[in-house]
Amino acid sequence: MSAASLDVARYKRLAVRSADTWQGGLFRLPMWIQECEDDPPYRPIGAFWRSARTGLIWILIEPQPRTANAELAVRALLEFGKKHERELLGRPARIEVPNARFAEELRQVLDDRDTAIAVVEHLPEVNEALRELGEHQTGPLPRGLLETPGVTVEHVRRFAEAACEFYTSEPWEALQPEDLVAVDVPGLDPEMRYLVVTGTSRETRGIMFYRSRNQFERFRRNPPTAGRKPRMWIVAFDPIDYLPFADVDAWQDLALPVAAVDAYPRPGLVLPTDSLVRPDSRRLAHLEAILRALTLTTDDQFDAGEWTRQIDTAEGAVTVGLSLPRLLEQIAGTDDSNAPLDEGRRVAELRFQMEQVLRRANRAARSADTPEDVTRLVEEAMGAEPAVANGANQTSMPVEVRAQELAYRAVASHGRRQIQLARQALAIYPDCADAWSALGARAIDLDRAVGRFREAVAAGQRALGADVFAASAGHFWEAVETRPYMRARFALADCLEAAGAVGEAIEHYRDMLRLNPSDNQGVRHRLLECLIDEQRDADAQALIEQFKDDKSPDWKYAAALVAFRREGDSMSSRALRADAVHELAAVVPYLTGERALPAPPAAFRPYSRDHAVVCATWLIDMWQDTPGACGWLADHPPPRKRRRV
Repeated sequence: MSAASLDVARYKRLAVRSADTWQGGLFRLPMWIQECEDDPPYRPIGAFWRSARTGLIWILIEPQPRTANAELAVRALLEFGKKHERELLGRPARIEVPNARFAEELRQVLDDRDTAIAVVEHLPEVNEALRELGEHQTGPLPRGLLETPGVTVEHVRRFAEAACEFYTSEPWEALQPEDLVAVDVPGLDPEMRYLVVTGTSRETRGIMFYRSRNQFERFRRNPPTAGRKPRMWIVAFDPIDYLPFADVDAWQDLALPVAAVDAYPRPGLVLPTDSLVRPDSRRLAHLEAILRALTLTTDDQFDAGEWTRQIDTAEGAVTVGLSLPRLLEQIAGTDDSNAPLDEGRRVAELRFQMEQVLRRANRAARSADTPEDVTRLVEEAMGAEPAVANGANQTSMPVEVRAQELAYRAVASHGRRQIQLARQALAIYPDCADAWSALGARAIDLDRAVGRFREAVAAGQRALGADVFAASAGHFWEAVETRPYMRARFALADCLEAAGAVGEAIEHYRDMLRLNPSDNQGVRHRLLECLIDEQRDADAQALIEQFKDDKSPDWKYAAALVAFRREGDSMSSRALRADAVHELAAVVPYLTGERALPAPPAAFRPYSRDHAVVCATWLIDMWQDTPGACGWLADHPPPRKRRRV
């Protein structure tokens, strides 16, 4: 006799209690199971039974995913009757299940004339017991969308479709979290008048709504990192186990669309208590309309700063008005927000400003007829504002000059304004390498970034022409017009390196050093990392020799490391180690792990402890990835003369 037949026989030996009804069947349980850390979580199916007379319940979870069947339900019936024999006093005269197909399977397996099996579509007591089970494990459960009064299957389906299309359109590349969008929809909740699209990482993709621009600015200045959170409507995109269990059931039972395994939409009002209030039918339709309107927005409409869309929703057609108030102010020249740049961007802006001055001075010098004219025009150029910025007549300016000025302004801009200016530059001059690079920097994945930086490099090559490459090789950076190309090529190599195409990155770095051996960009540091990563120690030694006149502490530590990798603990490697330690001994404890490495400072005094941090930040991976190197470094003799740090 099989185990299933034995369970049935033992179940039938229980006395029949005509006054009791057991309700239940097979249900997705309100819990998540993750067998391995890398596996996605899943909701197990369990046989769930409840005694209507006593209120007692019993659950038996399937032993393996997707193995639950009527035999599991019978085993649970038997266990229920045996474990609570004193309270239940036998088996029920009636069993109620919500599914006709399962009812028929259960009849066939049980073959019990003494027990009637009925189909009852709604079993509220069972649903409530399952909810209590979930809350016992996870705390209070948010209401499902379909459990919200007035929300229908059509509301949820259309919202799911809109959310899927929104996510697939990847609006976080068009808008950054600083791009506040004003929303105008008839009857819109006042707390949804403004929004930002979030998406600096996959874990943060979605929409956050604000009541006012002031609320948004306060949130940006002081984002809550702990304690009470602000009251805020959101649409988050999360893995399935972030959803309320009722929403999980809806997405699975109704086969609702989803853009990715970690992109299930979760709309709601987040309260300071961290609870989630679900949208009613009107708000859900408004969310659908807003998502669809953003999905349908073109780059030209984003750059215009103000646009409308007619959207059909689950509650009828609606007009959605959208605008980017700060972009409109920047276009009009009335933006006074003075948003601060981070240190890296501030330094980059200063460099670009100096480059602008050099470009204007070079153009002025080329247009002069006499030495006196050169002096006068250069002085005027160095004191002038960029023509594109000050509204001067641009028709006489070469298109490449106008485009480059726009690209420079893009560097100093934020949010959508950066994209707008870069696109304007490319519209008048497609070979503006800095404009392509600006778009590459905004790419949301490496593949896209690599593609755009390849466009930037190709544009720079076309703009310069073969004659410049031939004439300027060996002192390339000195010609200011070559710098956009060199920046683009550096960025391309950096992205290739990050994407694992280290060999191709090495070829770019090496050719950049051929063009500009003075290495104003610090290419040799990136090239050395790649060569060591690829175990090309002989090439690394050749690079060290090429820049043997570099007396900086970081290069001396790099020389000692390369010597150790090639020769081990030799006389020459020890001499290079001693030279490096003598130059800046404070680097050693960071590389050996004796002292935790802090974040590098924005600026430092030479040979200070901050300088040691900067050196160690570049060196640490190379040293720690070389077997035995850190121990060898720790064994160095005391430096002949310690520098004060």
